[in-house]
Amino acid sequence: MNILITGSTGPLGQELVRIAQSAGHSVRIGSRFSRPEASPQGRAPNFGGPNIARVGEMAETWMEAMGRDRYMVRLLIPGTTAQAFRKGRNTDPARKEGTITWRQWLDRLSP
Repeated sequence: MNILITGSTGPLGQELVRIAQSAGHSVRIGSRFSRPEASPQGRAPNFGGPNIARVGEMAETWMEAMGRDRYMVRLLIPGTTAQAFRKGRNTDPARKEGTITWRQWLDRLSP
């Protein structure tokens, strides 16, 4: 199975990559760093787009835009950080500085 793991340079993401690869899956990683081996260089200023989307919604939109018809397994990741993500605490609705949506950006990539 092909799997996309976002946040794969953090401790949880690295463990998910290891588990998926050891189970024989093909893993693609998503990272805010230009190189997966890079590390954070400090806190960047908050930045937001014109809308807020959950990771699952973004993954579904990506698969649709890329013409992928695959089943997506939803996992409930335990822990306080994952819980904060589910509650939207990683977003900043007051800083809508982006000018295009996730889907519009993906449409630019599609042939």
